[in-house]
Amino acid sequence: MTLAVVAPTDAQLGYIADLCRKQGLEPPRAIHSSQEASAIIDAIRGGRYDAGQFVPDADLPEVLRPG
Repeated sequence: MTLAVVAPTDAQLGYIADLCRKQGLEPPRAIHSSQEASAIIDAIRGGRYDAGQFVPDADLPEVLRPG
């Protein structure tokens, strides 16, 4: 079974930008899916947000990351 990746919605992206602006947080540099956008929103609301978690290729080992 293959899981489909659903792109984040414009509403999610706008809400994340608004929350970051209002709370003085650095916005994420990459949001790969709607599910990830929901996790970011939950983290911001819960005070657990770390922009460093949401960077392009963050889950790749250092040697495999694009230069």
